[in-house]
Amino acid sequence: METAAALSDAADHMVQQFQQLLTTGESNPDPQRIKQMLTTLAPERLYWSRLEVPFRRFFLDLADHPAEGQRILARWVSHTLRSAAGEAYDELAGQP
Repeated sequence: METAAALSDAADHMVQQFQQLLTTGESNPDPQRIKQMLTTLAPERLYWSRLEVPFRRFFLDLADHPAEGQRILARWVSHTLRSAAGEAYDELAGQP
């Protein structure tokens, strides 16, 4: 999904910036260390774990209101997915 990929890209950028702060003598961050940090942070796990209950609600809404499928899907993408990605990123970045 695009939202999950955007979260991963943002987390990767955050880790690279953090890595540059720690590697004052090196010109480029070590890609292997960045990969290890991203694996430890696991942004996708945070993101997908926040979607379990909303995903069930999404399907129930579709079942209850089949004629409103496009509106329900648009709300799912614009609100639920983006909110979950933002919350996961905030948690990764140490925001309250």
